[in-house]
Amino acid sequence: MEKALRRYGAEPAGIVLALAWQAGLQRREIYELTWSEVDFENALLRLPDREVPIEEGTAEILLRWKRRCERFGSYVAVSDRLRKRVAEASISRLARTALDAFGQTEVRLQDLRYDYILRQFRVHDWPYVLRVAGISLSTYRAQLAKVVRELPPGTLPTLPPAEEDDVGEEFKLWRIMQTERSTPAGIALWLSSQLGLQSEEIARLTWDNVDFDAGVLRLPDRELPLKVGVGNVLREERARRGPEDDPHILLTPRSRRPVEPGRLTTIVRDALIRGGIENRTLQDFRRDTAWEAERAAVRDYLAGHGSISREELARLLSLSEGQAYVRLTRLAEEGEVALRGTRWYPAEDVIAAADRADAVLRHMSRHGAMTRGEIEAMLRVSRPTAAALIRDLTEAGELARVPGTWKYAATKSYNDTDESRIVQIDLAEKEPFVAVKSHIKQNT
Repeated sequence: MEKALRRYGAEPAGIVLALAWQAGLQRREIYELTWSEVDFENALLRLPDREVPIEEGTAEILLRWKRRCERFGSYVAVSDRLRKRVAEASISRLARTALDAFGQTEVRLQDLRYDYILRQFRVHDWPYVLRVAGISLSTYRAQLAKVVRELPPGTLPTLPPAEEDDVGEEFKLWRIMQTERSTPAGIALWLSSQLGLQSEEIARLTWDNVDFDAGVLRLPDRELPLKVGVGNVLREERARRGPEDDPHILLTPRSRRPVEPGRLTTIVRDALIRGGIENRTLQDFRRDTAWEAERAAVRDYLAGHGSISREELARLLSLSEGQAYVRLTRLAEEGEVALRGTRWYPAEDVIAAADRADAVLRHMSRHGAMTRGEIEAMLRVSRPTAAALIRDLTEAGELARVPGTWKYAATKSYNDTDESRIVQIDLAEKEPFVAVKSHIKQNT
């Protein structure tokens, strides 16, 4: 994590990592954080519900980022390239990319917050932890057991009275999976939430399906890589088994017989209710995992191809085109992708209509003249849209045609080279000439 922070520093990914790992902020809090809530003088984040002290290194990163990006708006989480606030979903993607680059492939954004909370437990008393982390007393009681064995004898703080638990579902599920990790319900939740297995598949699993050496779970119709978390849970369960035990992974605690699928659904439901999750089932978490897998497949495809069509997604995920369109629409609603023409692009790579003129002029001022086709490719728009934009900018006097070429240049980028010399052209007088040249170019 230290290497990742040094590498990304005052960049969007570095800001996300620092706020989650060194200040314990949730994704929504990172997304909503404004510069008015960052008190550099007192090294504090003044959130609506609490104040969070920040370390000197975190304050330095934030200050460098503020000097660089404050002009783009009041929010801390902005894109310096797009010069605007990032989408909330992009915050998780920034963290995921940075963590993967430094080998933290099994660590998620919320894990950074959990680690922050546990670190606070080790060095501060419970009132301080509750105050800076924004968690309830009951959450504190549940987490304290994890660090008791690390505390010197006689230093265990007094437990405060229990109260209603008001933490989010993600933290509750993580806590349930930790508390129940040695029970059939806990193992089932690990298998469902991390590998996307259905209750029937989980109930049928035997140790012959698990290849610890290869790190895979072998099912009749597919192989799944064992993630670190679920792999550790299965190894712990395998170590508890005796030679006389049934080979099924899930066994009832008393009779030591395989757990039936219907019974598995019930015991998982009971465990979720005990942990404060009342309206969710094992199937819900499996669907969530399947959706995350599809989302990851789309991200990988976009990383390699730049864009994706509905037909391409249908082939990629073995869906109908209608189902593929539903997936793409959901990704668009979550701020992952944006539609341009018939193709979908990463949302952060698509320039909004209101920003297109500014983007073209900035690009020209840095890199010189552009053809209409180059403008189309840059903005990912159709030919008529690019032509209309060129017309509007030309009529406004901000673009001019480079003589003897099909390129346009910004009038503020004037220099004496032949390639980009700008001469104002009366398009009304030259319109027939332009039409003839265009016809010849298109029809040889």
